[in-house]
Amino acid sequence: MKIDFAILDIIMDLLYLQKLKDNKKIGSQAIEGVSEQKILETQQKLGIMFPTAYKEYLFLAGKNSGNLHMLETDDLETLASDFYKELLDEDLKETKTSFDRPFWAFASSIGDQGFWFFYLDENSENPETHYYSYEATEPYESIVGSHGLSFSELVDSRIDFGLKVEKDGIW
Repeated sequence: MKIDFAILDIIMDLLYLQKLKDNKKIGSQAIEGVSEQKILETQQKLGIMFPTAYKEYLFLAGKNSGNLHMLETDDLETLASDFYKELLDEDLKETKTSFDRPFWAFASSIGDQGFWFFYLDENSENPETHYYSYEATEPYESIVGSHGLSFSELVDSRIDFGLKVEKDGIW
């Protein structure tokens, strides 16, 4: 879905991700979002409510995040798929890692052992972001920690990184 950024604020009021809206192309790839209807359908399918900042992200970049370096997988279709959930559950089982709170993995490197997430019970429209990673050799050691950033701060930092990489000519 191509977004008409000129009317974006009419469709969805942006409270947190104005910088992402203002940087719709970083490097060689433009961001591409999903519709509000798709976001609602996904929430209904999964029985969860996404925080506002994440819904803004999905609306702006939920189909393709361009060169934001949000790990390898961050598109809504993949993250909401049964296949992805099975991979995530398998990794957590293999590393004997459990979470005592509901969470949403919003970016993943399954196969490269890790994902970024936020807790769904935080009751924040712009939740703190966390990471999970593990070493792929036995014995498996998993690490769960905080980025120390809200979701919008993490996205802004990824934009800054992408722009720096572009400016420095690494692409």
